[in-house]
Amino acid sequence: MIVKLSKEDYYKVNKLLVTPQEKNENVLNAVISGMNQGVVYVDQIEEPHTAIVYAVGLGYYLLGDPENGLFNSYLGNLISTQLKQESLDSCGGVWFIGNIFNESWKKTLQKVVWA
Repeated sequence: MIVKLSKEDYYKVNKLLVTPQEKNENVLNAVISGMNQGVVYVDQIEEPHTAIVYAVGLGYYLLGDPENGLFNSYLGNLISTQLKQESLDSCGGVWFIGNIFNESWKKTLQKVVWA
């Protein structure tokens, strides 16, 4: 399952920022802190293990466990329907630009998006 976090809960994904690149990525952290416009989706509200953070007009950041089967079973549909439409509505974007910090996300995206 993938759920949208309310803005007051964005801080919950901070524990998913483990690499120096994730911890220092300004756009990503600006969304999480509420300084930039964006949306955060997670596998579960209370204790997220996997997340996708949308920085409006700039791209998506995939965080946490790239092998989260339940999250990944919904990810392809989320990208191809909801996220695509949100990007189109908010900034006219028609492409999904995903930023990854863990190379395992490449395999996951290939499985769920291009399968």
